[in-house]
Amino acid sequence: MKKFLYLYILIVMIFAESSYAFKLIPLTPGVTELLVELGEENNIIAVTNNAVFPERMLKLKKIGPFFRPNIESIFMLNPDYVIGVKFQKKYLDEIEKFGIKTIVVGDDSVDEIIKSVIVISKELKIEKEGIRLSEKWKTCFNNIKTVSKNRPKVLIVVGHYKNGVIAAANSTFLSDILDLSGGINILKSNVEYPKLNLENIVSLKPDMIIDTSCKHNVSFYGEVKKYITYKLFTVNEKYITIPGPRIFLSIKKIYKLLNNKELNLEKCLK
Repeated sequence: MKKFLYLYILIVMIFAESSYAFKLIPLTPGVTELLVELGEENNIIAVTNNAVFPERMLKLKKIGPFFRPNIESIFMLNPDYVIGVKFQKKYLDEIEKFGIKTIVVGDDSVDEIIKSVIVISKELKIEKEGIRLSEKWKTCFNNIKTVSKNRPKVLIVVGHYKNGVIAAANSTFLSDILDLSGGINILKSNVEYPKLNLENIVSLKPDMIIDTSCKHNVSFYGEVKKYITYKLFTVNEKYITIPGPRIFLSIKKIYKLLNNKELNLEKCLK
């Protein structure tokens, strides 16, 4: 009988040492979706206001917008880890003062998104799952072939302001998506998302403008067409601007817009 008791205790100890159930709060929709992809969905206890995927996230407590998370609300929830991206570091530093562990990752490029998988999985002690996912994504990106003799020059719009648009420059993950989809980002800038007025866009002379914002300024684009000829595509899928696991859906969508044909990414979407 004692042998069975010792064996039971040993099994319980081994299981306890190899399983972790950290309480997690991600500070962006992209990090939220990444945690879900790593199998941590049930350990997420709160999300930012705009985290709506998967559907379960809608039922969780909200800790404010991703650009200004409510630190007091986070503290009251007593998470084990708060996970954010580089531009949120000042908030993460404040959160650490309360004795809460934080993880900072990058999301400005495809490479940074892959690295974030490794960083997060290592900290959460799920390295095997992180390695599996990152290797899968690397293979998918390497297998995407979008060779084209006439790659269109594209301007990616992510928002609007009174006198123009806000666009994604060549230092963003959206630029990587465009490159993988067969296009060329015409906007070169040290600022990731600069504001562009009518004159700026006319001087760039894009072949195409892809508007990923929720509100498309039709009258503004009408003014642009008075000076240059271009094709305008509007994209309403919100996942396009989220640097996370659904990036392959984004590539598939943009590829079809640019090439008028489908890109087979079924293995990457599973």
